[in-house]
Amino acid sequence: LGLSTVDKLLGKARARGILTKVEAREAMDRITPVCEKIPLREGDLVIEAIVERIGAKRSLFAELDGRAPEGVPFATNTSSLSVDSMSVAMKNRGRLGGLHFFNPVHRMELIEVIRAEHTDPAVTQALLDFVRRIGKRAVLCKDSPGFLVNRILVPYLVEAAILWENGHRTEEIDGAMLDFGMPMGPLRLLDEIGLDVSAHVANELKFRLPRLGSPPKLLEQMVERKFLGRKTGSGFYLYGGKRGNKLKANEEANDLRKKRRASRLSKEEMVERMTLVMLNESARCLEEGVVENPEDVDFGMIAGTGWAPFRGGPLRYADSLGLGEVARRTEKLFQKEGDRFEPCNLLINLARGKEAFYRHLHRSIPDFTLIDKERTKS
Repeated sequence: LGLSTVDKLLGKARARGILTKVEAREAMDRITPVCEKIPLREGDLVIEAIVERIGAKRSLFAELDGRAPEGVPFATNTSSLSVDSMSVAMKNRGRLGGLHFFNPVHRMELIEVIRAEHTDPAVTQALLDFVRRIGKRAVLCKDSPGFLVNRILVPYLVEAAILWENGHRTEEIDGAMLDFGMPMGPLRLLDEIGLDVSAHVANELKFRLPRLGSPPKLLEQMVERKFLGRKTGSGFYLYGGKRGNKLKANEEANDLRKKRRASRLSKEEMVERMTLVMLNESARCLEEGVVENPEDVDFGMIAGTGWAPFRGGPLRYADSLGLGEVARRTEKLFQKEGDRFEPCNLLINLARGKEAFYRHLHRSIPDFTLIDKERTKS
């Protein structure tokens, strides 16, 4: 299955003039399939891409650690699991780092390079060099829940699902964010990812990030009904028609929603909720040192999700609104809706000082655990 997929992708690249026939054949020749334990005598880097379960990955790296020559770095391809947790059974924990590839891998230029607490700096540098050699672009992230992109994206998707559960139509939620500048609506994106995968990642992050909004119970019912998205032909939308036809909402899924009348939010109010959770989580990533600079956040979200590029990324967009206004609106939603909108300390304190993320760029970020959390007045 893997080789047939590679052959199909190379065929498409050849048809589009990206590769010549010879280059495609040479690329295929560089792949050596095996049906037994992978030989590790040669090679400069070992990348693991097995099932996304911490126990399976931990066992594999414990085995590989004993078979691979010393000095060969390891990388796990994971979207949210802790790299340090995978290395606990290894004798040399420093040889493991993370490479989070984004789908579709052959089109997405972004790779998150994960530097765990025990990762040797030389291994981190080797992973960054590898990303450059294959023509991708890297964002260096700390080993933390969801890393950067998923950490910011999941609250947005959860908020969209909450709006849908509360009675807003699929098309109006997605239409609102398309008008904002996103390349795809959040509910359509959930369908593309797969509702089972999305629910698993959201619940995993919720366990590790208490402030994250809880995925609606309705998602579990959709998964039980096999409304998993595009891969099963139905999710929030129905699939299977001819390309170019406008997608139709899945009315069977709509029937699962709460019967009570929803509070009707305007398009602007829906956009505000879905964007503010991203702006706040982006600030929290900077505050926690998940990445070092605002540019890392903005580039990661634009390259990894297509985040409205003309708005400059979430932190540049927050600066354009004014951090005082962002803090005020977020605080208001926090008081009304609860913890998922709680403004982070970095946002509050920059707003107080009439600062901006990009003016704050080259200053050290203080330890906000020691700063009074008095709220910005709404």
